[in-house]
Amino acid sequence: MKIKNSELNSVITFLNGIKLIGEASIGRTKLKDGLSFLNEAYGKNQMITIDEFDEWADESKTSFKTTNDKLMKAINKLNNKEVTINIDDVLFIDELKKALQDYKGELEGENADAYAMLVLCFKGNEDKKEEVK
Repeated sequence: MKIKNSELNSVITFLNGIKLIGEASIGRTKLKDGLSFLNEAYGKNQMITIDEFDEWADESKTSFKTTNDKLMKAINKLNNKEVTINIDDVLFIDELKKALQDYKGELEGENADAYAMLVLCFKGNEDKKEEVK
């Protein structure tokens, strides 16, 4: 499954917010763990990039200056970089896929976007498996 760095947090937030039971819940936790690992790396890479340009807005490094075009270009490139998680290695992923396909809750905004992204990624992955058979 490929996902942009900038989308990681919204997918993790969505997964945190849905109610699942049994093995689908375990699948969610395992997928969330993998995405969280990628999100931590993304955060570290952001900090390294800002450090390289020395464009922190404050000493506590909680915000950065957006006036440097080269920095903003590097940050945008990092935001749009696609990272990959091999969902076939995620324990109970099939149960999570089924639970999301059958999900009857109402969704809006970023949660609806994250739901659509996951379901379409899962569907695309299944289509690729069928082509190999």
